[in-house]
Parts: sequence; structure tokens; C-alpha cells
Amino acid sequence: VMNIPKQVSELANCHGFNSVELVKSASNEMIYSVGSVDGDGFPLPTGLPHYIIARDGVLSLVCDSDFHITDAL
Repeated sequence: VMNIPKQVSELANCHGFNSVELVKSASNEMIYSVGSVDGDGFPLPTGLPHYIIARDGVLSLVCDSDFHITDAL
């Protein structure tokens, strides 16, 4: 199980997401899928997929409609 960096979890939480999963990593970039789960661990609908991109120490939250990340994964 991959540990999610605290800064990534905090960014997800401040935007209302409580689930973070690493979906892709490269030498200078990590992409995390974010979403929400209920108290029993079941996924809740959140609309379009959202991702946190960690690139060269900078975090950004992006919506898949803007970047089409899901197609590239």
C-alpha cells in the first residue's frame, strides 16, 4: 500500500474529498485520483473525475473535463 503524502491528503480534504489513490507515477510527477467514500467505504458520486497532480513539488487539483487524464491512464 502506497502512503499518500500529507499535503496531497490535505488538498483533497479541503476540496471535500476523503479518498485519495495513486494512479500514476513518473520521475517528476505523481497523479492521484480523488473522490469521496461513505462511512462503510463505498464510493459516493462526485461528478466528473478529479485528480491531484504533484509535479516538481507543486500540487494542483484538476477536473478531468479540462485535461482528459482518464483517457491517458
